[in-house]
Amino acid sequence: MNLALMRSMLINNRITFLNIRRLIASYQKVIAYLGIGILCSSIDILLFIVLLSFYIPTIPAAILSFLLSNIVNYYFSSLIFARGYKHSSRSIISFAILVLAGILLTWVVMHLWLTYVEVYPLLGKLIAGFVIMIGGYFGRKLFVFASIS
Repeated sequence: MNLALMRSMLINNRITFLNIRRLIASYQKVIAYLGIGILCSSIDILLFIVLLSFYIPTIPAAILSFLLSNIVNYYFSSLIFARGYKHSSRSIISFAILVLAGILLTWVVMHLWLTYVEVYPLLGKLIAGFVIMIGGYFGRKLFVFASIS
């Protein structure tokens, strides 16, 4: 084997190894985000049930539990996407906009659910939470932590 061919193979193997490492790191972030999403969704649902037990109306309880669980989610998301970085005002404002969009979506889904289905408000909350979790991953990655990750 000539030296140029061996050198080319080593360079190609290094590039392939680096790409594989990046791919694994990317999947680790997705898996970590899903784990944190499950944890924060559990917090959201638990708070929702507790607030309902105190006779707080359904939609305000859904919004309040969503807001509190997203504060926890922001903290953990910053550990995934921006460990060791200072949070810029841009990332905090982007996060606030995402949370407001999530609150609006929660209100719409809960209102429609309670108006047309009229049973099991927890199921409506779970549906809204699932949609928000998927959108939240991409929103945090693309807007909130885009300049850092």
